[in-house]
Amino acid sequence: MSSRERWLSKVMPMGDSRIEVEYERTLSPDSAAKLRAGVWPQDMDDRWVVCLDEFALQMWRSWTGHCIFRLPARQQGECTVVGPIVVNGDRATYQRSGDEEDIRVVDAMIDRTLDR
Repeated sequence: MSSRERWLSKVMPMGDSRIEVEYERTLSPDSAAKLRAGVWPQDMDDRWVVCLDEFALQMWRSWTGHCIFRLPARQQGECTVVGPIVVNGDRATYQRSGDEEDIRVVDAMIDRTLDR
């Protein structure tokens, strides 16, 4: 079983409690391909699972499997546009600090994935 299959079998969909944060980011075809390849944790220090599929860019906490961020994806010419950020609103699952922090975390994870 590949890392992708193994991790996708462990993660959960986002619950019904959701908060929408205004955000949009356009990804080049190369950037979208890197996000489609995903980030699959290799050890306990890797805290996030990140994967772009045909519908959304999703980000899960690796330790719990909870979906924290989901960004709907759509094609715009050759590029892929993601956004807005749909944030897990269940306080027992994710203690958010606010919109600006959610945007900072999402941008950092996208940037880290693209820098690999």
